[in-house]
Amino acid sequence: MPILLALGLALLVFAVLFVLTSGAILPAAIAAGVIFGVAALHYVVWGWWLSGVIRRQVDEERHQ
Repeated sequence: MPILLALGLALLVFAVLFVLTSGAILPAAIAAGVIFGVAALHYVVWGWWLSGVIRRQVDEERHQ
């Protein structure tokens, strides 16, 4: 497992250095924005909304 983490980190560092040296900052910023947007959507849908649904079901089961 540590080898996979090291390889993943090396790939990430290589990708960041490649983007920075190629002058493609705008596409990298757009890609980062898309990734952040997907993460934010994931947080809202599965973190906030779904936890509220689960809490309501638990409360209903407790009151029965």
